[in-house]
This record gives sequence, C-alpha cells and structure tokens, in this order.
Amino acid sequence: EELAQDKINLKTGGKLSNKTIMEHHRFISTVMTQAEKEMLIPYNPSHKATPPKLKRTEANHFQIDEVERITKCLEGEPLKWRTMTTLLMLTGCRRGELMGLKWSSVDFKNHQIKIENNLLYSAERGIYEETTKTGKTRMVKLPQEAINLLSQYKAWYEKQRKRKIGR
Repeated sequence: EELAQDKINLKTGGKLSNKTIMEHHRFISTVMTQAEKEMLIPYNPSHKATPPKLKRTEANHFQIDEVERITKCLEGEPLKWRTMTTLLMLTGCRRGELMGLKWSSVDFKNHQIKIENNLLYSAERGIYEETTKTGKTRMVKLPQEAINLLSQYKAWYEKQRKRKIGR
C-alpha cells in the first residue's frame, strides 16, 4: 500500500493538471452562480479566482510513411473498413463525425464532404445524432482516390440496401 502511494506521488507530484483545475473551477463557478441567483450568497466568490491557462496542444498527424503503411495493410480488408479508415486518416474528423456522415453530405462532383453531424451513444438514450463537437459545419476536400473509394462503397451500400428491402 505504501509503495502504491509512492508511485502515485511520483507520477503526479501531488498536483492536479491545469485541465482538471479548470473543470473543477467551471463546476464550482456554475454552482456559485446558481446560489447567487437564488440569493443564497451575496456574490459569486469563484469570480475572484484566476484559473490556469490551458495550453493548446498541436494535433498529432500521421507521417507519409505511416499513411502508406496503413494503406498497404488495408488492401486486403473489406471495402467498408478501407473506406472508413481512409476517411479518418484524410479528413481528421472524429469517429462520431464519420459515423454521422450521410450520402447527402458527400459532394462527389467537387471532391468534398460536409461534416455537420456527430453520432453518439449513451446507455440512457442509445445511439443518437447531434451537431459536431464544436457545433460548426465544415467542408473537407478529398483527393480523387478517396472519392473513388467512396463511390465504390456507395455502390456496395446500395446493393446491400436493395438486398435487405427485397427480403
């Protein structure tokens, strides 16, 4: 037990991360704002605190050799997985955003997709759709190879859909 405690202290140094402090500050501020509105306290003391600044970390991108290696590994995989993995690599979209794509979001002519939905899951609601995490719609250009892959996938998808309807 003592060794486990030492490991925890060595790992964190007994300090909370700036992100954790910010989350706690936001929560406390929200509670205090509500207490102020209900006139339980004369003012919100959390407004006097100075929370730490959060550092934006730069996105971790795949290198060209990594993309080539992944693409080569995908060659023998089913079309569905090749398409999804390729889109994730090329667009930088989140998994939920990829799952929220509709065929109406794909502009084959102009080689772009519109990312505007996010597919989410919770035990209470099941699978549901919302706007993107940022709430913004964005257009992402795609290379011809990705458009070709999407065209193949759409043809496969339509074939599967017709097969299910025909049952």
